[in-house]
Amino acid sequence: MNRDQAMQQVIGAIRQVRECSGMGSAHLGPNTRPLRDLDDFDSLSGVEATVLLSDSVGHELPDHLFTGREGQRVPSIGEIADFVVQATQPGSTRHE
Repeated sequence: MNRDQAMQQVIGAIRQVRECSGMGSAHLGPNTRPLRDLDDFDSLSGVEATVLLSDSVGHELPDHLFTGREGQRVPSIGEIADFVVQATQPGSTRHE
C-alpha cells in the first residue's frame, strides 16, 4: 500500500464515521487534523475510525492512531496515512 492509497483509506474511514454519526461533510486533506479541525469528531470517533480503517487495510492498528499518544500533538491525516503504510508493510511488527 502506498501513501495515496492509505490516505484514501483514512479519509474513507473518517467520512464513514461522520456519516453514521449524522455529522456533515467536511473538506479532508493531508494536513487536516481530525480531532482538532473537524467539529464533533472526538476521541470516540477516532476509535471508531481506527476500527473501520483496521478492517479495510486488514491490519490491527493502535487505538491512539487519531489521538496521538499522551504528550504528543494530534496527528494529521497525512501522518496517520504514513503510519498505516509502515504498519502494513510485509514483515512489519509496528503496532504502537
